[in-house]
Amino acid sequence: MTDILAAVQAAIKAPKDKKNEFGGYSYRNAESILRAFKDCAPEGVSLTMSDTITFIGDRLFLVATAKLHHEGKPIAEAQGAAMHALSKKGMDDAQITGACSSYARKYALCGLFAIDDSADDPDGKDNRRHQEEAAAAHERAITDAQVMLASADSIADLKAVWSKIDRHIQGDTRVIAAKEARKTELTKEAA
Repeated sequence: MTDILAAVQAAIKAPKDKKNEFGGYSYRNAESILRAFKDCAPEGVSLTMSDTITFIGDRLFLVATAKLHHEGKPIAEAQGAAMHALSKKGMDDAQITGACSSYARKYALCGLFAIDDSADDPDGKDNRRHQEEAAAAHERAITDAQVMLASADSIADLKAVWSKIDRHIQGDTRVIAAKEARKTELTKEAA
């Protein structure tokens, strides 16, 4: 089944086809990635997406899960998370949730399809910006790990989630604390 995932990852082409005129940068959105997937999906391969809401501390997060299926059986999945704002100027509640879902789904799809979201030319970057982007990516990975751990619904699920987290992220004290906190909650619920 991993050869199917590898084939999709190799075939999918999702360029940054959108332009932010205000910020002067190009980007892709979840819809662009979904369109690219539909263009290259092999026979019998499908994709499903779902969203859940969870709290980490006092912050609300939307967690998107993208699952790749072959003939109805799941073969791979990835998650992306976005902090859900309670208000945003010029948007009603549904628009805020929709924007949050779209953002989280974009990163779930990027993870599933191994789409690099960095700029195309690494030599064209200011090194300070690269360091800032690396730090931001690390923080996103920490947040994603915390969200995944907090959404585990059993000790077995918690162990499975833990095994999917990169080792360098597992070593972060915030991630360790999230795992231990959820373990304590699940143990109390089981008692």
